[in-house]
Amino acid sequence: MIAKVSIFIGILLGVICYLNLEVVAQVQYKRGLVGISAFGIQSENFQGVKCDRLIELATLSKRPAIAILYKTFGANNQCLYKFWNTVTRRKKQHLTEIHFSNEAGRRADRLDALDFMNRLNVSAYNRLLEKMSRKTERAIKSRVREIIQMIGKKYYKTGDFILSTGLEDNFTVKAWTNLYNVIKEVWPAGIVRNMSSAKMMRRQMRYRSWQPPSDIYIETHGYNRKLNQNNCIGNGDGQDVNFLENSGAVLHGPSAEDAVPATYQQVRSWIRRGRKNNCIMFIWAGKWQGLVKKIKKPSKPLKRQFYFDLSDIPRVAPLLTSR
Repeated sequence: MIAKVSIFIGILLGVICYLNLEVVAQVQYKRGLVGISAFGIQSENFQGVKCDRLIELATLSKRPAIAILYKTFGANNQCLYKFWNTVTRRKKQHLTEIHFSNEAGRRADRLDALDFMNRLNVSAYNRLLEKMSRKTERAIKSRVREIIQMIGKKYYKTGDFILSTGLEDNFTVKAWTNLYNVIKEVWPAGIVRNMSSAKMMRRQMRYRSWQPPSDIYIETHGYNRKLNQNNCIGNGDGQDVNFLENSGAVLHGPSAEDAVPATYQQVRSWIRRGRKNNCIMFIWAGKWQGLVKKIKKPSKPLKRQFYFDLSDIPRVAPLLTSR
């Protein structure tokens, strides 16, 4: 009997926490934001000094912003909470983007134990979303509510939160539409679509097989993308930079041109274009994601090591603060 009461109280508290967040209306995002891509912030290996350096850099912005990849690299929220607390102490508001699932990892067959539907490849996950059974719908809503509870009553007023339907997705039109419709039933704020490539976006939109809903943000990756659309979000993800210590890895990003690490001037020009078009931008460096030149094949996400040097702060700071 006591066990049943405890379970009931736990469920009730979860619902209360969820309802407290749900009353937040859609916010009007301040545009021209420049933040840091911190996908690994929940990793056990990202806590401590790396976390402190990330926060020191990110909070230099007038409105600090970070992008995270939910539970791919771990489930330790210590650094995330420390970021939100630091922003609050400095009397600022943050923007936090949360990627619901690791679709880039699904495409590359590099999902780990905490990833969503981690046993399914791209085709199988698309079929699951296209069918959208009650079981699948419950699983999606459960993960969204888990994210809402992570934010909780304590943090939901500390800044703005936006949720991407997946990092670099490979969805069919029907799969994405079904996923979006389920998520928006539960998630109370902005929603983002981040397709795997500009080519995929053009293909789906050219033939009018997919038209973006008016209330979503479109996100592109790589410093070669043109940030010239409404509700745009840009992330350097997939293209390393060559101006930081232990940086300059040749990666395979959204396109062949992204294999060449971006220069400081290139990143600065990308930010200027984004600011001009009122975009939200996240600076991405391979080392911050555990991808450096000396490592040819990255380890599985939960074992990934990350690199955030003290010298990164003065080098990147002007990119965050320049207008």
